[in-house]
Amino acid sequence: MSVTINHQTNSVEPSSGDLSIGGSGNVSINNEAIVDGDVTIDNRNRLRFADVGVDKALIGTHTGTRLYLGSEGTNSDPRIRFDGQATQAAIEPTLPSGSTGSGASGYLNLGSSTAGFKDLYLDGGVYLGGTGSANKLHDYEEGTWTPVINGLSGITYSNQHGRYTKVGNIVHFNVFILGNGSSASGSTSNISLPFSTVTTSPTLASITAFSYTQNGMTLPSGAYEFGMQGQSNGNAYLNIYGMVSGNYKIGVPASSFGSSFEIVVGGSYEAA
Repeated sequence: MSVTINHQTNSVEPSSGDLSIGGSGNVSINNEAIVDGDVTIDNRNRLRFADVGVDKALIGTHTGTRLYLGSEGTNSDPRIRFDGQATQAAIEPTLPSGSTGSGASGYLNLGSSTAGFKDLYLDGGVYLGGTGSANKLHDYEEGTWTPVINGLSGITYSNQHGRYTKVGNIVHFNVFILGNGSSASGSTSNISLPFSTVTTSPTLASITAFSYTQNGMTLPSGAYEFGMQGQSNGNAYLNIYGMVSGNYKIGVPASSFGSSFEIVVGGSYEAA
């Protein structure tokens, strides 16, 4: 038997209407169930959800600072805890036995192999494989920049293209430059990079050019090959030099750049 409270007649009637309380404990408004026997609030003010009398999930709080929700069953059923304490505000995984204490590491995945999230936006970093400062990845970036030949004037370019990938403080770069140096002047030259190098003491050669080619260029007097190298001095460039006897390096002047020169170089370095 159901009991109906009819707001139009201000009466309680055994028929359908606005608010209905059934004999089984079901509650409905306009015949839509809002609370039934499988939704309860226990003596700890936790909202519990059951299926055919078997607890399945709950929402609760602990000491007014932690809201937790998740599945209900064995102690291996995971939950999510929203920790509102000022010293460690966080969303954490936890287990029933730890819902009022410490969290439980390694129990929950964010997404799955068949149902992943779209994008993740972070103002901080990501700790990978550990919780120490050495495990924190604080930056990842992919981009382009326009490389130029510094130290010389009068060079014109027909192609300048630079691409980089920055993982943490390590920058991987590729450069392609096509230009005309027939009217150039100057005694030393270097290629601009997207980020400044780290500053160390003593100054070290921190930019490694893994591969490079140049065409349309002539070696400076006394040099037997070209080379490229940067230093950990806080600057953002890759030196172009000529190797001479005794493994000494000399600058590459404007006279080494022809009317149609090409430089292709790729490498890595530690950024500031």
